[in-house]
Amino acid sequence: MPSGHPGNYTTLTDVTTLSEVMEDENMHARGSLQYQDHPELGRIVVQHSPLRYDGTPLATLEPSHELGADTDRVLAEVARRRSRPS
Repeated sequence: MPSGHPGNYTTLTDVTTLSEVMEDENMHARGSLQYQDHPELGRIVVQHSPLRYDGTPLATLEPSHELGADTDRVLAEVARRRSRPS
C-alpha cells in the first residue's frame, strides 16, 4: 500500500487533445480511426467500430448519403416486398 494518507489516491495522466487523438498513428493503424473523403466536408477522420471478428475484414466506412438520396430505392423495395405473395 502506498505511503501517505490511507484511501487518498490520485491518478495522474497526460491530457490528450482531440487533435492529437485524431492524428494518433496507433489508432489509425488499428483501424479505430479512418480518414474519409467527404463530398461536402473534405478529408475528415471518422471513428470505426471497436468490434473485431476473427476472419472478417474491417469494412471501409463510406460517407452518409444526402438526405432523401435513397428514398426512391427504399420505397420501390417496400412496394416489391408488399406485392410478393406470402
